[in-house]
Amino acid sequence: MASLSESTPNVPRVPKAFGNQLLVENLPPSLTAKELLDIFNLFEVQPIYISIIKQEEYYGFVTFSNPEDAEKARVKGNGYIIVKSGKNYPIKVDIS
Repeated sequence: MASLSESTPNVPRVPKAFGNQLLVENLPPSLTAKELLDIFNLFEVQPIYISIIKQEEYYGFVTFSNPEDAEKARVKGNGYIIVKSGKNYPIKVDIS
């Protein structure tokens, strides 16, 4: 099955460096990259690139400018519950 991908618009992709990219799993099917960006902004970190992959399971990659922000987002985001369409989605966040 081909995957669909959505990413933050007009943002150049940044090369992955060790520890600066997170894998975010268990995303709601209708979640947009902008909504995921807004969620990570709640954790007081500034992602520089977000990509959501829509296959059988919905997941995304969130890239930061440094590993410290990625780790802060991982700690605060792991287990965070996204409520979408009346359903709870506890997300799993880990270094990719």
